[in-house]
This record gives sequence, structure tokens and C-alpha cells, in this order.
Amino acid sequence: MHSRCSLDLTGAPPSRIPSQVFIALCLPSEQVNLVVREPDAFTGHEDTCRGLYKKAHHSMGPKYDQQIAKCRKRAEKHAGNGIHGSGSNAQVNALARANSYEKLRDMDDFNPWFETDRRLFAQMDVDKSNFLDKTEFKELMKVNFGVKEEQAATIYGKYDVDQKDSIGIYEFCMMMSIWHSQLEYYENKHEADIEFEVTESAIPCMCCDGICVKYATTFGCCCSLCTLGLSWIPCWCMAGALTNDILESDHMDKERTKAREEGVKAAKKHTAKKLEAGPPANVLKPAECAK
Repeated sequence: MHSRCSLDLTGAPPSRIPSQVFIALCLPSEQVNLVVREPDAFTGHEDTCRGLYKKAHHSMGPKYDQQIAKCRKRAEKHAGNGIHGSGSNAQVNALARANSYEKLRDMDDFNPWFETDRRLFAQMDVDKSNFLDKTEFKELMKVNFGVKEEQAATIYGKYDVDQKDSIGIYEFCMMMSIWHSQLEYYENKHEADIEFEVTESAIPCMCCDGICVKYATTFGCCCSLCTLGLSWIPCWCMAGALTNDILESDHMDKERTKAREEGVKAAKKHTAKKLEAGPPANVLKPAECAK
């Protein structure tokens, strides 16, 4: 079986089309996926724009490190609770989240963010000037971040780095890179927090509103003295089994969705605050932004 060949020829003049293209043209059509896009404001500036996303994401490194440390501390806390109970499940979940945070912190492919915003810029650039004027910018802030007009005007003044009364692609990407980095972090943090809440507490059963856990707990309490504490074992075992079931349940999926929605709200709030403070120092150069 042959693998597909995918090539992006966006805005490439004939002199710069790589030799692989001519090889690809000789292959069967089902093995070739050519992506041809009309040149736009970003053509030729893609790498610089992606670099802005990378810097914004890497600036979140300390926050990810903080969450990783918290997850590992949680795992250590539950390491000794190994009677098939919620402690062991909480440990596994905490370690999994620590690994997830590490992958997020170390990710290096920002093209999906860039391409999403490339399309957004084209959508908001109503007059097709390759810049966003004040009206277009305010609409961008209102539609995507719920920012009021007065606040949008403040952000506009801070990000009009070249003082040309417009927002160019670098200024735009700088702002959007802050948004994406905040969104990625807070969506995952809120989702992790709800899972920790589930795995680190006694969880009721979804099918019987907690009756089984209620009676297992009652059994453990009433008989603990005469059984030298052994009556707690059914309670621990049931709690552990139910924790696994709930983490994989439709109810938990809904809770994760709600948590991520709260994460979006938090990301918008933090993004607006950061944008009002202006772009990071020594990242955007007025001469480049004027292009």
C-alpha cells in the first residue's frame, strides 16, 4: 500500500516549487493531496507568525510546571492507599494528568492555531486591505472575546505597534497567540480539576443515586468494631470500582464539557486582561508590523 503525498503550494512561485512536486505529479492521483491556496496577507510570513504562537505558549511553561508538581504531589499522597480503593484510582489519575500537562507544555506544532486564525483574519478583514481597521478590530473583540467597545479601543491602541491606525498580521497573531495559550491551559486545568474532585471523594453510583455506597458505608461503620475494621473493605472496594465507572460514564463526559466551558470563560477573562496590558516587550518591532 502506498502512502499519500501531501504538498502545500500556497503562494509559491514556479521557481520555488520543490522537485518533489514534479515527482508527485507522476504518481497516481489517489496518492497525492495538493493544497493550493490563494496568496493572502500571511503568505511568506508563516514562519514568523508561528514563532509568535510558540513564544506565547512557552511563556505558560511555569504554569504548566506548577500543575505538574501539584499532580505529582497528589499521586504521592495516594500512593499508599492501595486496597483497590479510590486512593489508588486517584493516584493513577493524578499521574496521567501530570503526563498530559507535560505533553501540553512541550508541544511544538502551532500550525493548527495559526491556520485557524488565518481564516479568522480573512473573515474579519471586510475591506480586504490585509489590515484590520478600528471598526473591524472592535468587531473581532466583541464576537470572539465578548470585549466591550471601550476596552477594545484600549487594546487597539496598545497593539497598534507601528502607529498606522490598523492591526497587521504580526500584531494580530501576537494577540491570538495569547488567546490560544490561555485557552489550552484553562480548558485542561478545569477538566483536570473536576476529575480530581471525582477521584478524591466518595462517589455515589450513577445508577442508584448512591444507595449502594450508602449501605456499604453504613455496613462499614456499624461493624467496624466487632470486625476489627475489616468491614470497611467492601466500602473501599465499591468506592474504587465506582470511581472507574464514573470517570468513563456519560455523566462524567457532561461534567468535563461543562468544566471546559468554564475554562473558556476563564481564558477569555485572562486574555482580555493580558491584552489590555499590551504586547510583551521586545517581541513586535514597529518596522515589521508596518509591512
